[in-house]
Amino acid sequence: MKINIIEIICTLYFIACIGAEIWYLLTNHKIGDYDTKSDIYFMIYLDSM
Repeated sequence: MKINIIEIICTLYFIACIGAEIWYLLTNHKIGDYDTKSDIYFMIYLDSM
């Protein structure tokens, strides 16, 4: 039962990509129309870090 290091790296990368996508969607949902509310966009972005 030898696990390949490449499989572990790919799995972690896949999890990180899904996490980043969820963070992106949630941030855009909170912002709404970010073209007209640029100040709110930066405030929410900085608060989520």
